Amino acid sequence: MSVDVGTGGDSGCCEGTGVVTPIVIENRPGLPAIAYRVGVHSDFLQSMLASLTDARRPVLGRLRTREPDDFTIALLDAWAVVADVLTFYQERIANEAYLRTATERVSVIELARLIGYALRPGVAASVDLVFTLESAQGAPPVVPIPSGTRVQSVPGPNERPQTYETVEDIVARPELNALRPILTEPQSFPAGLKELWLDGVATGLKPGDAILIVGEEREGDLSSERWDFRRLVSVTPEPPANRTHVTWREGLGWKRGKSAVLPAAAGVKVFAFRQRAGVFGGSAPDWRSLPNRVKAAYLGDVEKTVNEKSGDVDFFGPIPADWPDLDLASIAQSFVPSTEHGLTAAYYSNSDFSGRRVRRIDPRVEFDWGTGSPHPSIGGETFSVRWMAWLSPESTGSYTFHAVADDGVRVWVNGQLIIDFWKNNAGTPQQSVPIYLAKGRRYAIRVDYYENEGAARIKLQWSTAEMAETVIPSRVFTPLDVDTIHLDGRFPSITEGSWAVVATPEYEELYAVTDVADDARMAFTLSAKTTRLTLEGENLREVFNDQVRRITVYAQSEELKIAPRSRTDAVEGTTVLLDRLISDPGAGRRMIIAGTDVSGAPAAEIVKLVSTDRVGDLTQLTFASIAGHYRRDAVAIFGNVAPATHGETTPAEVLGSGDAGQAYQRFKLRQAPLTYVSADVPSGGATTLEVRVDDVRWHEVPTLLGRGPKERVYVTQTDEAGKVTVQFGDGRAGARLPTGSENVIARYRKGIGREGLVAAGQLSLLLTRPLGVRSVVNPLAPSGAADPQSIEDTQQNAPLSVLTLDRIVSLKDYEDFARSYAGIAKAHAAWTWNGDARGVLLTVAGVDGDAVLSNTRLYDGLTKAIKDAGDPSVLFDIKTYTSTTFTVSAGIGVDADFEAEKVLAAVVAALRSAFSFTPRAFGHGVFASEVIAVIQRVPGVRMVDLDAIVRVTGGLHEQDRADFLQARAPVGGELADTAAPAELLTLTTLPLTELKVIA
Repeated sequence: MSVDVGTGGDSGCCEGTGVVTPIVIENRPGLPAIAYRVGVHSDFLQSMLASLTDARRPVLGRLRTREPDDFTIALLDAWAVVADVLTFYQERIANEAYLRTATERVSVIELARLIGYALRPGVAASVDLVFTLESAQGAPPVVPIPSGTRVQSVPGPNERPQTYETVEDIVARPELNALRPILTEPQSFPAGLKELWLDGVATGLKPGDAILIVGEEREGDLSSERWDFRRLVSVTPEPPANRTHVTWREGLGWKRGKSAVLPAAAGVKVFAFRQRAGVFGGSAPDWRSLPNRVKAAYLGDVEKTVNEKSGDVDFFGPIPADWPDLDLASIAQSFVPSTEHGLTAAYYSNSDFSGRRVRRIDPRVEFDWGTGSPHPSIGGETFSVRWMAWLSPESTGSYTFHAVADDGVRVWVNGQLIIDFWKNNAGTPQQSVPIYLAKGRRYAIRVDYYENEGAARIKLQWSTAEMAETVIPSRVFTPLDVDTIHLDGRFPSITEGSWAVVATPEYEELYAVTDVADDARMAFTLSAKTTRLTLEGENLREVFNDQVRRITVYAQSEELKIAPRSRTDAVEGTTVLLDRLISDPGAGRRMIIAGTDVSGAPAAEIVKLVSTDRVGDLTQLTFASIAGHYRRDAVAIFGNVAPATHGETTPAEVLGSGDAGQAYQRFKLRQAPLTYVSADVPSGGATTLEVRVDDVRWHEVPTLLGRGPKERVYVTQTDEAGKVTVQFGDGRAGARLPTGSENVIARYRKGIGREGLVAAGQLSLLLTRPLGVRSVVNPLAPSGAADPQSIEDTQQNAPLSVLTLDRIVSLKDYEDFARSYAGIAKAHAAWTWNGDARGVLLTVAGVDGDAVLSNTRLYDGLTKAIKDAGDPSVLFDIKTYTSTTFTVSAGIGVDADFEAEKVLAAVVAALRSAFSFTPRAFGHGVFASEVIAVIQRVPGVRMVDLDAIVRVTGGLHEQDRADFLQARAPVGGELADTAAPAELLTLTTLPLTELKVIA
């Protein structure tokens, strides 16, 4: 704006004197105040004094004096004072004529009214209250909680109690008090599992104990390997849950080569082995330490002679490495009837002796299957066979064994490997070294054979010096009893039908105990009572026969009840499986999830129920979304939720009596402040005032202009003290009040603004107690409150209403519309792309930096208002801004005349003011020069040595230090699903420890 009143002729004065009044005024756009004075006292006085020497006024030239006590000079000075005062008020009037520069409340109000804008009265805070109902016997199953139920806060120090009232009727049910997610689930037994939970805390287990995990697969098939034997690493009772947690080192299942065996899956049971024992003979003395005389006496039939020098015995022929008959079969001493001869044969479907299919007695080892199969259950290309028997020669002598097989063959006699040709040999005969065998003695013989494609045949022969090669006849073989072992003591607790595991350090095998008997054995210089077990399973003789000293038998199995396992996954996503069955709460119901998030911090949010489904005997709730990630054992879902707003309903108030003879009749409400609540209208707020005249409701309108003479309408005005005046029409613009006695009655609520923002959990006093309600609380803090607008707010928001006219067309309209909505302090809009069309990402911040959370009244109201005002085909997303802070590292030089501590405190205050929420904008970074300028303006600061400005993350200073910090802001074209909200960069609230005074 410029003011030019001329510089010459009759319109000016003092031309050529250097002082010209009125002066030319220039004002650039955007100033907070305009300059409008054409001069001040000194300008006017000097201008008039200079005009005394104007050649065009020769008469005045005779006045030579310039002393201030001269009457003429004094007159000029007085006139300069008049001009100074006049121009001062002229400038003030000019500033009051513009909305940006006006300072008087009445000016701002009237200027805003010119564009149809009124000061926002503020908005009451809103909150969702959780009601807990009585659930004892006889309590009502359904409790209606009406709108208007009052709740009061428990005030803290220097606080006043705040009253809230529910704004919707709800139907509450005791079963919805606090719904818990299911904390456990049936235990599964996948491969690799290393833990499980057992029912109860008195399991009697300790680390090192052995357990068996077995199912229906092994119970129905002796050859099934789907079982696991594990030794426990830890045993941890959990009394609160009445269960015990056990762990082991090696995961369930196992791999052998390329094949893998899975754990049990069907009908899984867990057994603890309460008894651990060895087998008889395991503690026999070391055979190698015995003198030859003892060995000879024990063998009895080995050729020997007495050494004449030593008197000891010299042996001729093979001497066993350990006690003869120190094997399970010999110890058992239980044979089939003597009339039966042959070898016990086990046939396997694989070449590695796995998958046993058949056990039978073969008369001899002489077979030629060709390309056929030894049994219908076994394939002809790949199988293996193991023969075991007692061999009793019919004469004493040195025997040579011969084996002919087209594939691998091995032969053991008394544990000594005499033939070893474990590869495809295409029928090449193999023979052993001569072995001395005595007539009448029993020798354990074992033959292993495998077939791998091609013709299958095997023949076992022997020969002596007097006898040619011949197939070993059936009559010299006695089948082994492969199912019996003798434990090295009496164990009466082992029962028939239990499980037993026979183990060596390298191998374990599971057996079912089919018979238990007390017995006794005497051999190997030992004599002991034993427990004879008859076992059902595989590989007892094949694997363990010669492992007497190394065998440990785990027996006396006791079944342990499996407890459900704890679910450690977070409650998140959209669905929650409850720990109980409930009736359908109804789709669309507002609920609150509250508890502890996975980081351990308290958290809560409002969710909307989409559907309820029955899953077995449990209920699954599906929500639109769950934003948080909650610890399953520290979260609850509250279903008896009612929305409430700050404010207290006053009793019906008689405003006065109507007078049809009076135009524009006015009444003032006695209580203040009038409550306005958040609403989905462009202003963001709706009044709670209800005025009735003769019991007929009249309606509030923005202005009486254009209203008909019979319209029952009124307008309100709020003064600086918050008092509200109700004004009615004159019969032309709005109807007049009908004449009556105290017939104008008002009902309204009082209480508004940020005073109502109490803390979470603080609203807990029931002022109205519906029958059946036990307690109330607010898991979430109230939000959405806004104080009545100040002059500064009106100056900013009034132009926005003109820009949008309550319609949204452009991207900037989204920002302006949101910014003018009650409860929103800042807004930023950016285009996004969802793959098919453009959308809008709207970043918002509440008053004083409050978050605008989804499912709150503020969020829902703003969302609906934007939808109503904008293009419904444009998708938009509202997100709360990201708050980021920084700190300053600098040295401050202080003038010697100032107190350093006070100057430093003033610097901190100046920084906090300049870089606080209000003056900062979304996406605006911070330059080092800005910080220096703020510090340098503080009185007493002599110099600034700025080291860096440092971003603060999670309360910790980042390592990178910079001269410029960037604040993120969405740019057009980002994907809607991944676009992040704008960032607001402000000074940290932490102490500025790196801001110090330097010399």
